[in-house]
Amino acid sequence: MRATNSHRAEMVSEILYGEAFEVLEQQGNWKKITLLHDGYSGWVEFGFECQPSNGETAAIASKPLSLPTATGRLNLYPGSRLTAIEAAQTEAFEKLNLLEVARQYLGVPYYWGGRSLRGIDCSGFVQVVFATQAVSLPRDAYQQAQLGRSISFEEKRAGDLAFFKNETGKITHVGICLADSEIIHASEFVRIDNLRHDGIYQKQSDKKSHQLSHIQRILS
Repeated sequence: MRATNSHRAEMVSEILYGEAFEVLEQQGNWKKITLLHDGYSGWVEFGFECQPSNGETAAIASKPLSLPTATGRLNLYPGSRLTAIEAAQTEAFEKLNLLEVARQYLGVPYYWGGRSLRGIDCSGFVQVVFATQAVSLPRDAYQQAQLGRSISFEEKRAGDLAFFKNETGKITHVGICLADSEIIHASEFVRIDNLRHDGIYQKQSDKKSHQLSHIQRILS
């Protein structure tokens, strides 16, 4: 999804398999759409006509899957939405827990607007990981920061979301808390670093990379 109807425009997000959308307008092969699960809008180039969905979402993939089609097998990323028939056709479909899903992304490069194993940004990472647990989050970190309830640093536990701010106080980054004061987040690539009272410190250099704003508990 791009900010305008041009391949040169900024990539604002990425659609995963099975995610439903509404077409708002069309210019040539470009359509401006809104994703129904998070309300995010952008332009996508289509070389074909959009077809109505043939079924409601019955399952959300929590790991890479292979789906048989008329022309061969289609490889799907975590976060892909499947109908009941599609879920039954995938091999070894199973639901991983939140932290197992998150660790699948370790080493995946940071990519602005990305939401897949090819490349992913910090809020896209959090959004997709939580989606596999049937928890719908908005697309951007500042929106995610308003959900759940605030907790102290001492209360944090694995699965909580930690948010980080810039020098003006704006929320610019998010990651998922792990046990033992660690955090998994997308920065350069998806990585595990140390989380302290004041922010993130990189494992290798012990250099501070992000200033902590607050921690939110989404999952009860």
